[in-house]
Amino acid sequence: EFRRVLFRSLAADRHLNAAYDLHTRLRRAPYEDLANDLSLLAELDWRRGRPAHADSIGRASIAMWRALDSGPTAGTAQALVTLGGINLDLAQVDVAEPLLREGLAMSQTLYPHGDRSVARALNSLGNAMHYRGNFDAADSLHQQALAMDRRLVGELNPDVLADLLNLAQVESDRGRFAAAESLA
Repeated sequence: EFRRVLFRSLAADRHLNAAYDLHTRLRRAPYEDLANDLSLLAELDWRRGRPAHADSIGRASIAMWRALDSGPTAGTAQALVTLGGINLDLAQVDVAEPLLREGLAMSQTLYPHGDRSVARALNSLGNAMHYRGNFDAADSLHQQALAMDRRLVGELNPDVLADLLNLAQVESDRGRFAAAESLA
C-alpha cells in the first residue's frame, strides 16, 4: 500500500511539473488553473518533506493569485494558509503569521457560516500562536476549529482528532498534563 501511494505521489509530482512547464511555454499571463496547480504542487512538496522547495512554489502561486486581482477567492485563501504552514515548518513564524491571518480572514469572508477551509486556517493560526507561546490565543483558535469541524464533519473524523491533539499539545505545554491527557 505504501509503495502504491508513493508511486501515485511521484506520478502526481511529474504531472504537475509538466503542466507548469507547458504553461510557462504557452502562456505568460497569470492563469487561475496554474495558480491552483502551483498551490497543489507546493502542498505536495511540503508533505514530501521539501519545505524550502515548497516555499518557493507557494510564493509563486500567491504571486499569481494576486496578479489575477480577482478579489478574495478560495484558491488564494488556500494558498496563503498552505504557505503559512510551510513557513511554520521552516520555523519562520514572523513570516507565517501574516499569511495565516490573511488566509483566515479571506476564508471567513468567503464562508461566513464556516467551512473546513476555515477550520484548517484556524488550526494553522493556532499553531503559530502556540509556537509564539501565546497559549490563550492558540487555545481559542483550536477550540473554534474543533467546534466547526464537529459541526461540519461529526465527531468521528481525522480533522476532529487533529483539533483535539492540537488542544492537548497546548495544555501540555502549559503544564496542565491532566487536561492534556483528557483531550488526547
